[in-house]
Amino acid sequence: MPTGYFKNGEKIIPPNRSGIPSWNKGRHLSDKHKKSLSLSHIGKCSGNGFKKGNIPWNKNKPFLQIRGEKHFAWKGGYAKKDYPFNWTETFKRSIRERDGYLCGLCGGLGLDVHHIDYDKKNCDPQNLITLCVSCHRKTNFNRNYWLNYLKRI
Repeated sequence: MPTGYFKNGEKIIPPNRSGIPSWNKGRHLSDKHKKSLSLSHIGKCSGNGFKKGNIPWNKNKPFLQIRGEKHFAWKGGYAKKDYPFNWTETFKRSIRERDGYLCGLCGGLGLDVHHIDYDKKNCDPQNLITLCVSCHRKTNFNRNYWLNYLKRI
């Protein structure tokens, strides 16, 4: 047992470890000051990182529960296009094993399987590459560049 934390089997909390900083001990805020602090935080970023005015906000439905066509990032159901029947975990694992679980771009741990030509229906192993999460996110922007770059690898 570390010394100073226990005495005769009882836990002792040192004065500087009580959870309240020493400069803030005994400080009481007036109701007027609490109200001004509350008003100063209106419109600031909430816990999800977005300002309330920038997204469709409903105080009864938190941001993460807005789904489908009502979500601000909705793109017409593009992600719901079906993959072919052979797109299974076993198939994806075989692609990862072929690439040694290494990202084809940075050489890090690769867990995502990426379609080089961005066609979900084209599951030819020559069209698939293992990428890490970070590099896979990069390839979703400026697709023409990544299409040409990954074809040359």
